[in-house]
Amino acid sequence: MKINELLSLIKEDYQRYLKLENKEFKWGKFVARIFFSESFSITFWFRICSYLNTKENIFVRLLLKLMSFCYRMNEHHLGIELPIGTRVMGGVKFCHYGTIVINENSIIGKNVTLHHGCTLGCIFEGAHKGSPVLGNHVVMFPGSKVVGNVHIGNNVVIAANSVVTKDIPNNCIVGGIPARILSEDSSSFFIGRNNVVF
Repeated sequence: MKINELLSLIKEDYQRYLKLENKEFKWGKFVARIFFSESFSITFWFRICSYLNTKENIFVRLLLKLMSFCYRMNEHHLGIELPIGTRVMGGVKFCHYGTIVINENSIIGKNVTLHHGCTLGCIFEGAHKGSPVLGNHVVMFPGSKVVGNVHIGNNVVIAANSVVTKDIPNNCIVGGIPARILSEDSSSFFIGRNNVVF
C-alpha cells in the first residue's frame, strides 16, 4: 500500500461524517474524532496499522507491534473485531459498536454501514467455503450475518437479525433466516441519505 492510498482511504472514511453533519473539514474536529469517535477511531487506526503491515523496514515493524497492541486494546474495548490487513474500501462506518465480527478474508466495498451485532463469517468446508464479499453502499442492520463465500451486490440493505447464506444481486432488500429477497428495488431506502445511513 502506498501513502497516497492510505490518505485517500482515511479521507473517504472521514467524509461520511462530514456528509452526516453537513459540515466542512476542520483539522481540530478531525483530530478530535480520531480519539473521541468510536467508529472513526477504530477505522483510522485500522488504516494506519494496515499500512504499516505492508512495510518491511525494521523500525516500521517495531512501530507496528506497538500500534497493533494499542489497536487490539481498542478492538476489545469497542467490541469490534476488524483484523489488520482486511480489504476494506473507503467510507466504512460503524453506526454503533459492540459485537461486530469481521473475518480477515472478507472484502468490504465503499460506503458500507455496519450496525451492532453484525458478523461477516467464514465457512471452512463445503460448497460455500470462504468469506463474504460486500459490494458498495451495503447496509447491515443490527444482528445481521453474512456467512461463507457469499457475494452481496451494490446498494443492498440487509434487515436486522437476517442470516445471508446465498449471493444477493444489486439493489435488493433482504431479510429473514435464511435471508430472502423482500424487494428488488432498494433505491427508495437510499434517496435523500447521500450514502450516509443512520
